[in-house]
Amino acid sequence: MRARYSAFALSNLEYITKTMSGLAAKDFNPAQAEANLGATQWLGLDVIKRYTNPKNPKQAHVEFRALYKSEGNHGIHHELSEFTKINNHWYYTDGITIKPSINVPCPCRSGKKFKHCHGKAIR
Repeated sequence: MRARYSAFALSNLEYITKTMSGLAAKDFNPAQAEANLGATQWLGLDVIKRYTNPKNPKQAHVEFRALYKSEGNHGIHHELSEFTKINNHWYYTDGITIKPSINVPCPCRSGKKFKHCHGKAIR
């Protein structure tokens, strides 16, 4: 997860593409991703929870929030990601976006709630 976040922050489309499989890879639009990468500045990652499926140790989930700035506005991408281990490598296979709550701690680690920090810009 952290490596993929770093790839987004560094606009490394090649790494992002090669670490996807399944539904995520099928639905991926490289041209759209490249346009978004150039317009987005990633400001921080907060991994909330991660766990492996006890019935299938080759499947794992990571819940995270990533703070970003795009076109002068701050935002949060909150997602529950699914990863699958294939040939001893983890691949991003699916994800569900979670609507951000304004009452969560701001990912910038200011100690303030999001609504009183970076959330002001997106309300």
